[in-house]
Amino acid sequence: MQSTMSYKPSRSFFKIPNTIIDDFLPYIGCKAFAVYAYYARLVNYNEQRAFPSLTTTAKHLHLDKRTVRKCNDILEQFKLIEKTAGGNRKANRYRILKPNLKILDKL
Repeated sequence: MQSTMSYKPSRSFFKIPNTIIDDFLPYIGCKAFAVYAYYARLVNYNEQRAFPSLTTTAKHLHLDKRTVRKCNDILEQFKLIEKTAGGNRKANRYRILKPNLKILDKL
């Protein structure tokens, strides 16, 4: 019996390394993972950078700004992102870094 629904793959997708879910998620938590996934979705793949404002990130993920800041700190601690201050009222820049499992060995 054939299904009446069909799946049409979208060209709009992004990838997250399996190690983020398999290895890092238990340490960083679901909220930090959501922030990471949001940045990964927005990243410019030529430069591996995303430029969302703190307000935009918080609003999109239904989190408060303080929580997003904490998540950024966690992601930086685990060296999953690198944050560069935007300055002059510009949004910070977030660079997605290659996951390094050696970080977890130090815990």
